[in-house]
Amino acid sequence: MIVSPSLRKGWAVSIIRNEVVGQKPTYCAWLVESRDSVLVPPPPPPPGSRKPKGKSIIPTPRPLHRFSAQLAPEMAERIISAWRECVKGTRYSGDLASHGGFDGISYFFYAERNFFGKTWGPQSETPTALVNVAQSLAEYAQSNITDRSVALDKVSSSLNELETSLHRN
Repeated sequence: MIVSPSLRKGWAVSIIRNEVVGQKPTYCAWLVESRDSVLVPPPPPPPGSRKPKGKSIIPTPRPLHRFSAQLAPEMAERIISAWRECVKGTRYSGDLASHGGFDGISYFFYAERNFFGKTWGPQSETPTALVNVAQSLAEYAQSNITDRSVALDKVSSSLNELETSLHRN
């Protein structure tokens, strides 16, 4: 999931599967976040020139923080399965206004090839549950070793919420 707030730090979280021939795969939660806002105002125009028309905010490259933490294969596979089921069920209404705005947070979801979803300020139960799983996974990835069990409990709780919402819909 990629999180793109309008004027705050952006971040992305994923589960990485590592495979070594002859061994069972291992998994880790992986988090990347920008050190500051992803969108910044453009530089002022040179003296004597006209103000450029168009966007008032432009994307610029930003330094990143990276975090990761090992994840038990059973937990990783549960998250991947629920995530995939949720994203494959993505449907959009014809009302474009419900797909985003100029202020707020956009969430972009990805599950394997050709399965994408997006929500803006999640309204319904399932996208909110998916956002909660991603946020708890991000907290787990950046937690220190002494706080990992508490963070993992939060991942498990948010995953249970997502699985319950999927079975209701």
